[in-house]
This record gives sequence, C-alpha cells and structure tokens, in this order.
Amino acid sequence: MSNTQLRADFNDLFGLLSVYAKLQGIRFIHPNEGYYRTPEQQRALFDAGKSKCDGTNILSRHQSHLARDVFVINDRSEIVWDDAPYATLGAYWEKIGGKWGGSFSGFKDIFHFEI
Repeated sequence: MSNTQLRADFNDLFGLLSVYAKLQGIRFIHPNEGYYRTPEQQRALFDAGKSKCDGTNILSRHQSHLARDVFVINDRSEIVWDDAPYATLGAYWEKIGGKWGGSFSGFKDIFHFEI
C-alpha cells in the first residue's frame, strides 16, 4: 500500500477517533508539531530524550504523516495530564486498528496515535 493510501486510511481512522471522543465527552487538541514533523523537529525531540527516533537514521511515523499527538483538554481549556482519558481513546484506537503510544513497551507515550 502506498504512503498516500496509508495517509488516507489514517485520516479516516482519526476521524472515527474524533467522533468517539466527542461521544465520550472527551475534547482534545493537536500541538503544532503533533502531526507532521520535519527532520529537524524530530532531531530536537530525540536530543531532548523525548523520542527514540532521530529524524534521519530512524524516522518517526510523524515524518510520514502517519501519527498524531493529542492533548486532552478540560472545560477550562487546560491540558489534562491524567492517563484515564488517553487510555479510553487508546483502547478505542487499538480496537479500530491503530497503535497507541500508551501500549508501547518501554517508552510510554500516552499522547501518541499512529498506524
């Protein structure tokens, strides 16, 4: 399957996740670098110890448009740091065929959703 087809599938799945979140009363936003990352942005995250991907030798799914990070927000538009809403979204994401960063072995990334 081509990257373009995978990107379309990812967008379809992410749309389902957005609807599911709304039905669960969960609201989320995307940080600026939450979708596509340049090699330089990815390298900065790697250098800061926030990613295992260096952006050149090991590419992130963000660099292929196949991952997004989200931040759940509360009624005061503050970011929610509690794992529970992310786990709810992650379980659904995995049910519809995605990979959730909260299920990664070793480096847990509850904000990360990819295919």
